[in-house]
Amino acid sequence: MKFFDFGTENQIRLLFLAGYTAEWRAAMPMIHELSKSYHVIVDAYDGFNANEPDTIFTSVEDEGRKAADFLAEHYDGKIDIIYGVSMGGMVMTELMQDERIQVHTAIADGFTVMYYPDFGTDMLNRMTARVMTNLFWSMTHSHPGLTARLLGRTEDQVRNFICQDAVKQSYFNAEYSQIGYHYKFRSFNKADSYIWHSDSEKREIENAKYLRECGIVFHHKIFYGLGHGGLTNQPGLLKQEIDLAYRGLSQS
Repeated sequence: MKFFDFGTENQIRLLFLAGYTAEWRAAMPMIHELSKSYHVIVDAYDGFNANEPDTIFTSVEDEGRKAADFLAEHYDGKIDIIYGVSMGGMVMTELMQDERIQVHTAIADGFTVMYYPDFGTDMLNRMTARVMTNLFWSMTHSHPGLTARLLGRTEDQVRNFICQDAVKQSYFNAEYSQIGYHYKFRSFNKADSYIWHSDSEKREIENAKYLRECGIVFHHKIFYGLGHGGLTNQPGLLKQEIDLAYRGLSQS
């Protein structure tokens, strides 16, 4: 795992956590815009980082632990803003479990709750992970148009953000690690937290309502016409929304 810094002259620290299979460099327009006001720290996941082609993604828990270790070692565990997209929201809730970490504003954009049940035996779990791996590999490498329709994005956007250097083992480990995974929803209660969704993410919007009923405290905002994680393609709008959230002025 590597971390990259932008806008280091700025005092407010913002940690960016990308989504599943995403290549962080595809977010450079967004990073450039945010670095005008923030010290942007980019977490380049193992297995999905062209700068480390020999690494393999292991699990969401492992990525969260490594990120927490990095923040504790380099920034005394203090981070002003975390912005996690899709799976990045899961990594965010993992690292926030660490008692060393103090977060002011936590934002999960396109937070996905996709339960994979534990099927009781390792053989069945591995078979399931293999099926899901082949499905996602096909969607991202062979049928980006289908992926684009499902995410509410353009085919070019899908091609641009997918890490083409990732190997199937990283996909498999990501899928396998989510079987029986327990989401760390209570992490949202440890910061001024936000869950953002596109209006097309109907199931996720319903899940957010359920979380609120379960006592999870967060602001929920729906963005129209952008698709899953679409704010990353609107750097100016994204910066405006993060500015408002950090100042406590965002409207749910």
